Amino acid sequence: AGEIYVVFGGPHLARGTIRDMAGLVAPGADVVLFGPEPTASLGSSLAVGDVNGDSVADIIAGAATSSQPRGDRLFAGTLYVIFGAREWRSGLARDLADPASADVTIFGPGLLSFFGFQIAVGDVNGDGIPDIVTSAPLADGPQNERPEAGEVYVIFGGVHLVRGTVRDVAPGSAAGPDVVIFGAAAQDLLGYTLLLTDVTGDGLLDLIVGALQADGPERKRPDAGEVYIFFGGGTFAASTARDVAGLVAPAPDVVLYGAEPFDEFGAALAAVDLDGNGIADLVVGAPGGDAKENQKIDAGEAYVFFDRNIARSGTARDAGQPDFIVFGANNGERAGSFIAFGDVNGDGVLDLLVSAPEGGGVRLSAGSVYIVFGPFVPPGGGG
Repeated sequence: AGEIYVVFGGPHLARGTIRDMAGLVAPGADVVLFGPEPTASLGSSLAVGDVNGDSVADIIAGAATSSQPRGDRLFAGTLYVIFGAREWRSGLARDLADPASADVTIFGPGLLSFFGFQIAVGDVNGDGIPDIVTSAPLADGPQNERPEAGEVYVIFGGVHLVRGTVRDVAPGSAAGPDVVIFGAAAQDLLGYTLLLTDVTGDGLLDLIVGALQADGPERKRPDAGEVYIFFGGGTFAASTARDVAGLVAPAPDVVLYGAEPFDEFGAALAAVDLDGNGIADLVVGAPGGDAKENQKIDAGEAYVFFDRNIARSGTARDAGQPDFIVFGANNGERAGSFIAFGDVNGDGVLDLLVSAPEGGGVRLSAGSVYIVFGPFVPPGGGG
């Protein structure tokens, strides 16, 4: 069923503190949320944000293999919103098997959709209130005519998200998503990854979506992967449907194509200002990439795109032309499966971390993490 635990912050979280969610070592969790049914996988995705605008953070939790609303949509997935409150006290428990326990419930579109697979929270329509973005990477597109094309949904935050709200993203539902984005073709898995960040520098969050099995320009690169950027602001406020295939306008503002077949470009997404100009740059993982000159099968790759090269609407760019690439060291290690940033050497400059979960050299599949020290200077220099 899955469970989610909340541990309140504060001075009681001292060094050496031990807390056991089973309650065997007191104290345990301060708040516990129980999944709605066996195999629901509550907590398969998780985010926090003030989506109802009351200045208190809310919990947005995915149960990607839930079969709600009546057990008749096998693994359709369900998304739950639990409003935070200043009145919360330690010992609170909510069982989502009781429909009244969730403040907002959103049901997935159909069988085996895995709705709620990814969640991102941020203001994409520019009204100052965080919105909910979530995905169903195995959903079947418009009229269910694109099996496993994937879909991404935007639920606008605001005062209309009141306690007791129930929404259903299935086609034809009266209370559906505010925006739906359809994957371009069957088995693209749109929404395998999601990211909200500002790559244009206009102060609005942009939506970045990965489709790791998309097939590249003219569909000539099987499973190369693609990444789409939708600029935030007015287009989200006015749109109810967008189609990566271009059949419903507006199309993505930017498209990035995986360089080679089976690269799985878009399997990981991360963004941070690497070049020091105050605007986020994009890093995309391609764990199926074969490294330099395709000499190391599935060694994996991570591509860096500086903001200035992906910030214009109408841009289409090939991953074979990034600003720089990190290659995995050995066959099969799948570098680029996960990406992170941090100043790990304490010099005041962000560094890039790229995981290779199947790496490890003589230690089979022990895993490796590559750290690339900053600063990162764009071609031609400057910030």
